[in-house]
Amino acid sequence: MNNNLERVGNALLLGGCILLTLWLLLHGTALQAGVMFAVTALLYFWQGGVFSRISSEAPTFSSGITALTLHSGTLTLTHATGESEGLPLEGLRAVRIVTNDSGPFGNDLYFVLEGDWGVRAIPGDLDDCKQLFDLFDRLPDFDHQQSLQAMGSTSNAVFDVWHVPERGTIT
Repeated sequence: MNNNLERVGNALLLGGCILLTLWLLLHGTALQAGVMFAVTALLYFWQGGVFSRISSEAPTFSSGITALTLHSGTLTLTHATGESEGLPLEGLRAVRIVTNDSGPFGNDLYFVLEGDWGVRAIPGDLDDCKQLFDLFDRLPDFDHQQSLQAMGSTSNAVFDVWHVPERGTIT
């Protein structure tokens, strides 16, 4: 949260400097405008560019998953290459929701599924994500409170929402 507030504050400061520079160009002397332009440029470069840090700090995944379907105990993922893979749900071991601060310009939420078949990161902006929530409703002891907290997160965070219970199965 502090990172986001800092970014907003820096953007407002930079915007104010730009507006003051423009005002000085119209109403002030050339020297005043030149000095303010130099201050604005230094501020911009000191920050490393206001928006350049968003993607470099945000954890993202290049999953390439473009669609998913849930049918008969198997989660089928379709990749950008057109290939599909079926993940048997009995192999599912943990579910995490990973958020980052790249929104609204980038995907800022991923469902990370861990199982006997490895780890898969499913982007939260897929049209088919409702099927994941249908799956989550069937998982014993799924932490819906953590899930809701993750949905509202705007920072870099990991939410552990489910793991295989000691006893029990997916219904």
